[in-house]
Amino acid sequence: MPRYEDDEDDDRPSRRRRRERDDDDDDDDDRPSRRRRRDEDDEYDERPSRRRRDEYEDDDDDRPRRRSRRRQSGENTAAGISLTLGLLSIVLNVITGIPAVIFGIMGLKNSGRTGTGMGMAIAGIGSAVVCTALSCVGLYYFWNMRGGRDAENRAFNNAKQLGIAFHNTHDVNNRFVPAYTTRPGTFFGQNAAPMDQRLTSWRTAILPYIEQDNLFRQYDPMQPWNSPRNQMVTATHVPTFSDGVDKTNQTRFRVFTGPNTPFKHGQPALRFMGFTDGTSNTALMAESAEIGPWGEPKDMEVQPFGPMPALGGPDSPFAILLMADGSVRRVRKTIDERTLRLLVDPSDGQVVPLD
Repeated sequence: MPRYEDDEDDDRPSRRRRRERDDDDDDDDDRPSRRRRRDEDDEYDERPSRRRRDEYEDDDDDRPRRRSRRRQSGENTAAGISLTLGLLSIVLNVITGIPAVIFGIMGLKNSGRTGTGMGMAIAGIGSAVVCTALSCVGLYYFWNMRGGRDAENRAFNNAKQLGIAFHNTHDVNNRFVPAYTTRPGTFFGQNAAPMDQRLTSWRTAILPYIEQDNLFRQYDPMQPWNSPRNQMVTATHVPTFSDGVDKTNQTRFRVFTGPNTPFKHGQPALRFMGFTDGTSNTALMAESAEIGPWGEPKDMEVQPFGPMPALGGPDSPFAILLMADGSVRRVRKTIDERTLRLLVDPSDGQVVPLD
């Protein structure tokens, strides 16, 4: 019996050990499976959360960047447009100059908020002002030069028309018209008639030959040019007598009168055969520096030893000369007096150094 008890006593610890071993084995077998499940659960639970966080973090990080890019690209737009339009204003003048200033002001306002673009805005405004001013000055001078050339061309064409009229009067009367007419019964020899004794100018006599026959019929050749009746006629603007600038009754076209000219005082006007130097070498009429009513019987007096009359208008360095053959030339207003004296003399027998 004691032996049996001992055996039982001895056997209990062994059974306990076995149970503990079995339990340990069960624990060992169970732990890995639990770890795997945790790991798997953690992987499945953690990966999406990480992805979502990364996505949210990326979105959060990307939004400010996009906004900053948009802000940087938009803040210089007005200033850039202002600079571009300002540079174009030298060609397009105020068409782009005014918008350039407006966009420049907008660019300055934007630069105060964003801190950039101020230099471009100032450059745009400055270039718009400077280029527009230079363009306006250029257009002003170009327009004046163009207007001056147009006026010179009109005066040149008017002189040609007067040359044709002179030749037509010669064909009708077999001589040129006189520079002026005087009161009947008066005679002054080779001296110039006083102004109060002159009645009609050569410009009045050729009115029918420049398509002004109706105006000529209203003129009374037996009364002075400045009589009440005739003054109503001579106050009319005649385009052919104009220098191409003003639409008035004023004219600069005057013939040369005097002893050694085609229009001598106290003598009939010359015929073609009286131009022994040649009609292409003798000047009939010129553009005078003095201006006056076209009906006034006053022209350019050439004295043998006196100064020559001044030629040309104030806006051009040239003057128009109408030659006896009907051709028209431009000469400098500063033409040598000796050359001009040879030009107005129809029979001096000398070569004219015109060219």
